[in-house]
Amino acid sequence: MLLKPVSSLAKELESITNVARARGLVLVVDDAQVRREAVARALRAQGFDVVEAVSAKAVLEASTLHQVDAVLLGLAIPELQSFVLCRRLKAGSATFLPVLYLSSRTSREARARALDAGFDGYLTHPFDANGLGAAIAALIRLKRQEAGRVASAAIDPLLHDALDALADHVALLGTCGELVAVNRSWTDFAASNGYDGATTALGANYLRVCEKAVGVGCEEASDAATGIRRVLANELSFFELDYPCHSPTEERWFRMV
Repeated sequence: MLLKPVSSLAKELESITNVARARGLVLVVDDAQVRREAVARALRAQGFDVVEAVSAKAVLEASTLHQVDAVLLGLAIPELQSFVLCRRLKAGSATFLPVLYLSSRTSREARARALDAGFDGYLTHPFDANGLGAAIAALIRLKRQEAGRVASAAIDPLLHDALDALADHVALLGTCGELVAVNRSWTDFAASNGYDGATTALGANYLRVCEKAVGVGCEEASDAATGIRRVLANELSFFELDYPCHSPTEERWFRMV
């Protein structure tokens, strides 16, 4: 994906400042409706997207279908079954998938057993909404950093140098829309314009950011996401989008290619 001036990060980046839910997609799993809805409501209020599931089978399907950023497991099932489910979730993900345990067991021994079994966090009922959100956000940051590290390591250093030599803002996307490489122009533009690194840095899902944009520029952001998805699906061989992206001091036009 190439972003360049026509008259260089896109209108979509301007829209990022208005993204209501760019913190990540969380799968909340609980067979008790009241608990599940309370957790989902608390997370949505803090800017997360939420998918809900009510069974072990449903969580395995949903984690793959929705490409979630984290799983919060609160099923009232035997402890050992929760441990097995955690391992299956992680084994089924191509990248690091944070899985947190939200349990009624409050003992230190229970927490230790869960962490030893592979859970990345352990929280108890009644939960603190801010603490819950902070724990999930921290793990999603780790997930994105790890995805960026793995992607960066897989790209030839010569390609990095070639990308950095370009004045245009360039980003390479993975098959799911995640940023796997960006050049120096992209990074410098984002930093100089105050954009959130969580939505423009390696590991962030650029398509999800565009699709969740609200406010000024959201229509262009949606068009960009649709076009990129069609290219990734081999429905289009080429896609470009022209749009205005004016700053407070000058009129600017951009092209996404």
